[in-house]
Amino acid sequence: MVQPRQPRCPIPSYIIRLVGITDEMVADAPVFRDLIPAIREFIGSSILLAHNAPFDRSFIAAEFRRAGESPPENSWQDTLVMAKKMLSHLPNRKLVTIAEHFGVSTAGHHRAMADALMVAGIYAKLTALEENLQISG
Repeated sequence: MVQPRQPRCPIPSYIIRLVGITDEMVADAPVFRDLIPAIREFIGSSILLAHNAPFDRSFIAAEFRRAGESPPENSWQDTLVMAKKMLSHLPNRKLVTIAEHFGVSTAGHHRAMADALMVAGIYAKLTALEENLQISG
């Protein structure tokens, strides 16, 4: 977990309600700039996966720039873009809607690990669906 950026500012109440993370929970967490070497090592040259990648990418890039670093130049794969192409019959393309459609667990939604596992599960299902469409199409 990472602290809110410095200077320290309280986590807004709507964020606390949305994600369940409080100021006390992040009080002793490292600041983002201290984690940059570990983040770069972890992601390496891997393709980064996200649901609505431009949103995540902009936040990540902003944090790197705030720390005086250039953001990673990794390629991104976006499950939202994939879902818009393949799941037009769903009422919306929200992460939880797509996860429920595929039977992927939504437990812990809006927490980093839970959302990451959801995106990974959705990506696996969308990739399999895409392959089936190409074979039969």
